[in-house]
Amino acid sequence: MSDFDIEKFPTSPAAVRMMSRISPIYNRSYVGKWIFQVMGLDMDNVRLRFEELRLQAFPETATWGLPYWEQRYGITPSSTQSMDDRRRAVLLKRNSREPINPAKIEHIVQTMTGLPARCTENVADYTFAVEIISDGRPIDFDAVFSKLKRIKPSHQAMILYLSGATTIQIKPASAAWKFPYRMAGTYPDTNTVGVLQDAEIDNGIARSVSPFQYPLCGEDDPT
Repeated sequence: MSDFDIEKFPTSPAAVRMMSRISPIYNRSYVGKWIFQVMGLDMDNVRLRFEELRLQAFPETATWGLPYWEQRYGITPSSTQSMDDRRRAVLLKRNSREPINPAKIEHIVQTMTGLPARCTENVADYTFAVEIISDGRPIDFDAVFSKLKRIKPSHQAMILYLSGATTIQIKPASAAWKFPYRMAGTYPDTNTVGVLQDAEIDNGIARSVSPFQYPLCGEDDPT
C-alpha cells in the first residue's frame, strides 16, 4: 500500500460525486473513502448498463442488441462479418422499405461505401446520376450498382460513377535519333520527289507567214 495516494482516491466517478456532497472532513479518511469507492463502483456499473441499453435502441450503435435487429429483419450474419458490416446490413434492409428519393439514395450509397455521395436528378430524360466522391480507398462498386439497380424506379435510367481529386504534371522532354541515311542537301537530288504520269508530246512542224515592211538585215537598200 506504499503507492496508495489518498489525495487521488476514490477513483469511481460516482464516489467522487457523492463525496462532493458531504463534509470535506472525510477527504482525509482512508476508511470513509473506501466506503464511497465501493458504493460508487456499483453506481458506475448501473450507469454503464443504462447507457449501453440506450445504445441498443438504434442499429447504428447497437452492440449486444444487434442480433435482435438482425432477427427483426430476417438477416443471418456471417461469422466473418465485422460489427460494422452487420450494422450496414441492418441499415440497408431497414432503409430499402422507405420511398426512394435522392436523399435516400445518397444515404444508401454512403452506408455501403463509407464515402460521400451525391444524387442528381434529370441529368437527361428519365435519367439520374449518382456520384461517389472517392478518397482512394477500394470499394465494392459492383455491389453498389446492383443495390441501386434493384431499388431504383423501373422507368428511370441510372449513371453511377466515381470522382476524385488528381494532379497532372507537364514538363518538357528531349530525345535524339540517329538517321542511317544522308540528310537532304548532302548530295544533289537527294530530296527530289517525282510522280509518273501518262502524257503525249506533239513535235509537229508549224509554219506561219509574216510580211516585213522594212528591209531585212543584209539586203541592199533599193534607193
